[in-house]
Parts: sequence; C-alpha cells; structure tokens
Amino acid sequence: DAVLNPEKAKSKKILRLIPEQFSIKSEQSLYSRIQAVVDFISGMTDLYAVDLYRKMTGMQIPQIR
Repeated sequence: DAVLNPEKAKSKKILRLIPEQFSIKSEQSLYSRIQAVVDFISGMTDLYAVDLYRKMTGMQIPQIR
C-alpha cells in the first residue's frame, strides 16, 4: 500500500525504512516502484527481515530455544 499511496503519512514512514539505493519516488511508474520493493526484499537476510519487522511493528518475536 505504501508504494500505491506514497503521499500518506504512514506510507512515508514505511518508505523511509527502505535504503536510498532502491530509490522509490512517486514520479516513477508503478512498475518501477514495485520492482524496487521486490529488489529490496529479495536481498534481505532472515535476520535483517526480522529486525525490520520489529522496527515496523514494535513487536518482539519469541526466540525458540
């Protein structure tokens, strides 16, 4: 939703979490913005994805021992 509606306040916060190298600008085509998100997600490690989830939700994922 953040890519579809980048002008919303929540969308702006989410898009700020994506590094500048993936450059998601509202003047880009929708395809280019979605491709940038896919590139970002495909490059994530598991640990980075969990850390980003925690930042976005403020939730902790219980550790399995």
